[in-house]
Amino acid sequence: MTQKAESLNLEESCARLAPVVPFGAEKRTKDQTRGGNFKHHLEGAYRRAHAGSARAYTSLVSMSTALAANMGCRLRRTREEKPLQIVALAAGAAFVFGIVLRMWRSHHE
Repeated sequence: MTQKAESLNLEESCARLAPVVPFGAEKRTKDQTRGGNFKHHLEGAYRRAHAGSARAYTSLVSMSTALAANMGCRLRRTREEKPLQIVALAAGAAFVFGIVLRMWRSHHE
């Protein structure tokens, strides 16, 4: 797992894609300065968007894991405390499914 995380280190790949040139490292004309500032702003926006999406993904994964654990706990508790309600629910669902299936067959024959 750590090997996967190291190979997917996106911050290092971003640094390789868009190296940042130190400010004032060379003389620039007016047109080059405008382009450089625009490029600098785009790089910053890209990095902020990347960091935000990484945080959103991490949050989504942790919330879905917690939701799945909570649902499993509630299902186990319901199964132990109210087994007849689960049987009644399954029977009702089968009854409704049977009616829908019968209607579908009558329309397609």
